Amino acid sequence: MVRLQQKGFCATGTVRDNRMAKCPLISLKSLDKTEKGTSDALFDKANKIAAARWNDNRVVSLLTNFEVTKVHSEVQRRVKGGRKDVDVPFCVTSYNKYKNGVDLFDSHMENYLTSIHGKKWY
Repeated sequence: MVRLQQKGFCATGTVRDNRMAKCPLISLKSLDKTEKGTSDALFDKANKIAAARWNDNRVVSLLTNFEVTKVHSEVQRRVKGGRKDVDVPFCVTSYNKYKNGVDLFDSHMENYLTSIHGKKWY
């Protein structure tokens, strides 16, 4: 994220939890035991990167270099016995909104292997 920010790119993305080992967020196990919609966020002032963890059906960890992590919106989720309004950090909402374009790009790159060049041996 720091390298992307230095090059002038704004980015938000999911991160594997072993990549955030030194980040002092609430641990996965304790956040998983809480109710849906619970989140934790921190901001690194030196690198200007925000980290967030959010509990939905499972715990999701995100890093961003331009989104606000403290602002929340509400979405409805199914729980036992009906529906419930759950708080969602803005960085999660933004990530879900724009991730489909990246997935589409990846699927096209899989179909059209641009990095493989043919070599003629004649």
